[in-house]
Amino acid sequence: MMWQFLRPSIRQIMQRNLQHKNKISSTYFTSQSICLDQITSPSPCAVSSILNSYHTSQRRRYSSLNASFNATQLTYAPSYAQHPLQLKLFQYRWFSSNRGSGNRRNQDPDMRVCQSIEELTRMADDHISIMSPRGISAYWTLLSKLLKKSRFDKVQNVEHMNHQLNDILGHTLQDINSFGSRDLSLTAISLAKIVKSVSGSDGKRLPRYGTPQRILYDLIIGDNSSNKEFIFKVLVEPSMIILHKFDARSLSNLIYAYGLADYVIKFEDSSTLFDLFSQAAIPNLHTFNGQDLSNMLWSYANVKVQNSQLFEQAGDSIVTMNNLNEFRPQSLSNIIWAYATLDEQHPRLFKKVADHIVRLDSVRHFNGQDCSNTVWAFATAGGSHPHLFKKVADHIIKLDNLNGFKSQALSNIVLAFATSRETHPQLFNKLAEEAIKRQREFIPQHIANFLWAYATKGQVNEHLFSSLVPSVKANRNEYTAQGLANVAWAYSVANVNVPSVFNNEFINNCLKKEDEFELEALRQLHQWQLWQIENKSGVSLPLPLKTRCYEAFISEDPTPSKLQDDVVSILSLMGLQPKEEVLLKSGYRIDAVVEVNRKQIAIEVDGPSHFIGRNRTRTGSTILKHRQVAALDEMKVVSVPYWEWNKLKEDSEKKQQYLRGLLEH
Repeated sequence: MMWQFLRPSIRQIMQRNLQHKNKISSTYFTSQSICLDQITSPSPCAVSSILNSYHTSQRRRYSSLNASFNATQLTYAPSYAQHPLQLKLFQYRWFSSNRGSGNRRNQDPDMRVCQSIEELTRMADDHISIMSPRGISAYWTLLSKLLKKSRFDKVQNVEHMNHQLNDILGHTLQDINSFGSRDLSLTAISLAKIVKSVSGSDGKRLPRYGTPQRILYDLIIGDNSSNKEFIFKVLVEPSMIILHKFDARSLSNLIYAYGLADYVIKFEDSSTLFDLFSQAAIPNLHTFNGQDLSNMLWSYANVKVQNSQLFEQAGDSIVTMNNLNEFRPQSLSNIIWAYATLDEQHPRLFKKVADHIVRLDSVRHFNGQDCSNTVWAFATAGGSHPHLFKKVADHIIKLDNLNGFKSQALSNIVLAFATSRETHPQLFNKLAEEAIKRQREFIPQHIANFLWAYATKGQVNEHLFSSLVPSVKANRNEYTAQGLANVAWAYSVANVNVPSVFNNEFINNCLKKEDEFELEALRQLHQWQLWQIENKSGVSLPLPLKTRCYEAFISEDPTPSKLQDDVVSILSLMGLQPKEEVLLKSGYRIDAVVEVNRKQIAIEVDGPSHFIGRNRTRTGSTILKHRQVAALDEMKVVSVPYWEWNKLKEDSEKKQQYLRGLLEH
């Protein structure tokens, strides 16, 4: 039933590719004077002309095409008229249908002895015509492993290796319908790992000319990922036919392949291939082990495809397990990262994972990415688990070095601690020193997040903010609108004056992204503008943008708390006639203003949201407000911390005495 639904959808998707009118080769289109309309809706004659033209350009590799094409042989021709890889597969299938497939002997060479990509590829190409599906899938598996270990060493004969890889890929796609579930899943996941390895997705491992990486990039990914899309469309058709035969490992590998390749096939009814995967997975979740569950859930998150039913039932399955000892640290961190990334709520799962990690003797087996994903997921999902954060923080500060942590992991860790309102001064000191040493590794977003996190937690580390100035300056043209606002606000909180950063060039960068600033960013820029007034820098936003920032800053409606109401009522009993929610010239709103000895005093009732951690460190927002009101509105600011007020309970006399002490101090 699933296949009946899928087959026409796949065919329609393949045909829609023809609408892109991609040229096979500008040279041979010009020389053959082939009309693009023939390609978008090719007749048998047009396809024959294209194939013969393509053959002419590849004379060294292919024997002459038989000119006697008939309508039956050209049934699938429209699907392969987009670019050379598709034409090549059509050729392989056409030749195979003419010579028959009964002579294949399924004799696989022992490729495990190969020590290099060239040696492996040469052996596979020499035997490809007699290799079994198991042998072909083994080739791609071994290739992905060797590729992971290899450097950018140039091959001896680039053209020859390119031809060999072309032949092997062509035979793979030609014979894919004869592959079983295990071989299909292994081929798919190996090709996906190759895509990941040669794509340069980490910003460093970019493929270079004359290397296996470059050859594989051109062959398997292609311009605008056209080859990748075609390959994974070809792989999915036979997979869907026998999807009911896939065991948990094979199904997980297949899903992981499409997640790793970052490729989602969409159908005309708005469903996706991942929706079909979930239909096969849900009834069999009880057979999935920890790694299977992790790979599957991570894949959905990586391609940003939600499936609440799958995530709910997968979470339930994990929660019912007696323990999570079979899960590796990476599996656990990837699972909760997936839930947080897709905003899939499952509190019981998060509690089970957190309790498991806290009960461990240590988290020494958690690498940098595991630590980062774990705390980031809990912070993003809104879960509070102080013991978990302390466990991870204690582990990090005990490490001899942080070489195993990428710059993004460092940024995400401080961001997670800041947003979850967890504190650990030793951790922040260690991460600050690491960031200063490795600041050149940070991309603009990570720098902005790092500084924002420290400022948010009230960690005014002047050494950190001063030391990161070179990186802030070097990347100021690359920040997003929110990144600009975060950096400006962070330095405002830290009160580290850097005229070389916040100058007319900064203003120009803000103006370029003026339409991209959201409400919170505009409020941050207003506080930065106030900071410029504090410092008498003379740097000012243009009036229209300045006005927008001010209006955004005062637009938030006040929401007095019960604590604030109680303090105001006591002030009234004292005969001070307090004014509530007073809007000051700076734009700040004050909880209450009273007059004492002919001087206006601002009273701030600071509830739990104004403090972080057990040591009740003031947040960056609270620090900045108190400082700027005192400096710009020239008012004494008196803070009433919630825990001090709560100690007084219902004793009105003690409360009045407490407030008198604050006002007279």
